Amino acid sequence: VIRIEISPGGLLLASVGDSKQLSVTAFDSNGNTLSVTAAWESSQPEVVSIDETGIVTARVAEGSSQIVARVG
Repeated sequence: VIRIEISPGGLLLASVGDSKQLSVTAFDSNGNTLSVTAAWESSQPEVVSIDETGIVTARVAEGSSQIVARVG
């Protein structure tokens, strides 16, 4: 894996409990897509959580978080 992309690149969750699905695409050095499983992490899980399938959920009314996907 040379590069990964998370889609969508930015989210706005309008209210507590709102959820959205994220996905990850991995690429090799030739630009070919690779089948991978991501380990997801939120920098502020008390504000925005993410489960093992990539579903992001707002936990509070206002705040932000960085979401990280790790592969390999």
